[in-house]
Amino acid sequence: MTKILYQQDTYLLTHTTRLLQVTLMDPKTVTVVVDETIFHPQGGGQPTDIGCIRSLKSGACMVVDMVKLNNATGLVEHRGKMKDDLILSEGEEVILEVDEPSRKLHARLHSAGHLIHHAIQALGLPLQKTKSYHFPDSPCIECEIIDPNFDKSPVGLSSIQLKIEDLCNKWIAEGHETSITLCQRKDMDDSRLSEKARSSEMVRFIGFNGIPNPRPCGGTHVKNVLDIGKFFIRKVASKGNAIKISYACPC
Repeated sequence: MTKILYQQDTYLLTHTTRLLQVTLMDPKTVTVVVDETIFHPQGGGQPTDIGCIRSLKSGACMVVDMVKLNNATGLVEHRGKMKDDLILSEGEEVILEVDEPSRKLHARLHSAGHLIHHAIQALGLPLQKTKSYHFPDSPCIECEIIDPNFDKSPVGLSSIQLKIEDLCNKWIAEGHETSITLCQRKDMDDSRLSEKARSSEMVRFIGFNGIPNPRPCGGTHVKNVLDIGKFFIRKVASKGNAIKISYACPC
C-alpha cells in the first residue's frame, strides 16, 4: 500500500522516496509505484495531480500526466512519459515534484465546493448533495431536491444563487482555518461515506473552524478559506428533481 502524504499537507510539493515498481507501457510511456506519494490521484471529484518524478542518481525524468489509485491493491499508480532515453529503475531513490499552480487551483476549487455544501446546510435548503465535480473546466455541485414544494422557478433559483454566493463569500472574508480530523470508521454512519471510505479503518474529515458539520473527504484543500480567493456562483439550474450549482474561482 502506498503511503499518502498529500492528505497531511496540501502544500508539500516535493518529496524524496523510493521507486518500488516500473512498468513499461510502450517505448516512452511508463507506470510507476513509489513507497510514498505526494501526488493526488484522480477521483473523489478532483482531477489528477501532474508533475514529474526524477531519479536522484541518473537524472532520468518522467513527466506525470495521470495518477490513479488501485483500490484492489492500495497502490497509487503514476503514469507518464520519459523526457529522454534514460530510464527509471526499481529500488532507486527519486524526487517527486508536483506542479504547484494546478495543485493550488485544485485545492481552491475543492474547498469552494465544500463551502457550497456547508452553505446549503446552513441556509436550511431542502437539497441532498449527490455529486461533486471540482475540475477547472466546469466545477459544480449536483443535488437532489427533497421537498416537492421547492421553488424551481427562475426567480427562486436566482434567490438561492445569491444566498449561497453571499454566505460563501462571507465565510471566505472571515478567514476560517481548515481542520483535518481522523475518525474510527466503526463508530460512524456508513451512509455518509464513499465506497473507499467504508473499507478503511480510519476516515478523514475536512472542516472549517467555526462552520458546523465537517465532511468526509480524501482530497486536497486550502489551509484557510481566505486562500480560495475570488469566488462566485455561475449558475443554478434545475432538471427534473435535481439542481446543478455551477461555480468558479478565477485567478
